[in-house]
Amino acid sequence: MIITFPSNTAEVINSIRETIGRNIEIHYTSSGEVCPTCTQDTLTGRSFNPFCGTCGGLGYVTTPITLSALAHVRWKNNISDSYNTPAGKIDIGNCVVTLEYDATLPTIIETSDYFLVDDVKLYFTEYDLRGVKDINRIVIILQEDPRDQRV
Repeated sequence: MIITFPSNTAEVINSIRETIGRNIEIHYTSSGEVCPTCTQDTLTGRSFNPFCGTCGGLGYVTTPITLSALAHVRWKNNISDSYNTPAGKIDIGNCVVTLEYDATLPTIIETSDYFLVDDVKLYFTEYDLRGVKDINRIVIILQEDPRDQRV
């Protein structure tokens, strides 16, 4: 039996996300540029001046970036977001978000500082690429740190 999927699968999924989705924020730090005010140690890549006012002694300047994205958000319930194995029950995170796929997203997600979903600070655990024929969405599993409080 041959399974055929409609040619507009990605458009249908995107329209559902636009209807029921919510905005989330991905907070990450851009890759650093060499500090313009201090000299770098070529061996360690850090600044010779540990008290540099521009880079704080790192030798490079980073920029915090906030990316806002429309996502399908699912919060954990006690039944569907865990599964049993011979080793015991495994939780898959506090929150699962699904975004439209973009080639830059995996790198941003892997280097993210944290996510802000419904005013809750969450941290990246893992992601999975999904789609029929072509990859059209990315599912991200997020975990809340119990030491963090609501924003």
